[in-house]
Amino acid sequence: SAERISAVGIPVSLRFARRFDRAEVAKRLGFDPARFTVLVVGGVLQVEPLERMLRSWRRLSGHLAARMQLIVASGSGDERARRLERFAQALPLPSRVLGVVENMEELMAVSDCIITKPGGLITSEALGASLPMLFISPIPGQEMANLHFLQGEGVGRWVRRSAEVRAELERLCQDPRELVAMRRQAARLARPDAARAVARMALDAN
Repeated sequence: SAERISAVGIPVSLRFARRFDRAEVAKRLGFDPARFTVLVVGGVLQVEPLERMLRSWRRLSGHLAARMQLIVASGSGDERARRLERFAQALPLPSRVLGVVENMEELMAVSDCIITKPGGLITSEALGASLPMLFISPIPGQEMANLHFLQGEGVGRWVRRSAEVRAELERLCQDPRELVAMRRQAARLARPDAARAVARMALDAN
């Protein structure tokens, strides 16, 4: 029955609700805090879509390339990371390809937007970090439902082709007001206390 259901949000680490000093974290990790920073999270994505996207970025406008830097968290071992690194090295902007990372909250803290699949966990983490999202390669079903909800709430956009990714980045990079609005919407939707809420309910039930 409805009264037995509590929608508290997806539990994610409280690390994603921390507020970082962007400049300090960026310098410690070796990134330029003044550049527009794009975080690409591969996760369960096949490597080919990531390669196609990176290949299309070789045609980034000089203006955008001069202002941008790229972080790719491939979410996999050395072979896949090395394969993506070859594509990243050909880009006209500072790029770094990482494999499996344990500081995703810091990478989100230094980023201006994230390109990812609209999975429940990664989007909940991004909401906790108040991070605007661009969605690629959604799986029919749950991920499409996530995508439509988040897009409707103004925190993310579905980009169907690589060329559209470039256009969206160009627009966001040139319009900081939209980024601020998307961050505010993400903060409004975030449920950073979901894990504690679940724990409290479990303890109260006993």
